Amino acid sequence: ILAIVVGIRAAEAHRRWWPFVLEGVLSLAAGVLAFIWPTVTVVVMVALIAAWSILTGLAIMIPAFRLPKGSGRGWLIFSGAVSTILGLVILFEPAAGLFYIVLSIGIYAILFGVGFIALGLRVRRLHDLRTDIRV
Repeated sequence: ILAIVVGIRAAEAHRRWWPFVLEGVLSLAAGVLAFIWPTVTVVVMVALIAAWSILTGLAIMIPAFRLPKGSGRGWLIFSGAVSTILGLVILFEPAAGLFYIVLSIGIYAILFGVGFIALGLRVRRLHDLRTDIRV
C-alpha cells in the first residue's frame, strides 16, 4: 500500500510513478494469493528457494575452479558447495527445507536486531560526546 501511495505522490509531482504502483499492485496480489492458497504458496516458495540456492551455488563454484590457487578459490568453492547442498536438501526434503528457511529468517531477524541495537548505542554515544563538547 505504501508503494502505491509513493507512486501517487510521484505522479502528483510529475515524476516516474508507475514502478511504485506496479510494485504495490504486485505485492498486494501476492499477499492475497498467499492468503487464499497458503499451501500452494509454501510449496512454490520452497521450490523457488531450492532452485535459487542450487543455481547460486553453481554460479559461484564453476568460475571459481578457473581461479589460481591461493586466490581464495577454495572459499568460493566451499561457499558454492554449501549453497548447492542446501538447495538439494530443500528440494528433496521440503519439510526440512521449510525448517531451514524459517530458522534462517529467525537468525536473520536476531542479527538484524543486534545490528540495529549496536547502531543505536553508537549513535547515542556519539550524540552524548557531541553534547558534552558543547557544554
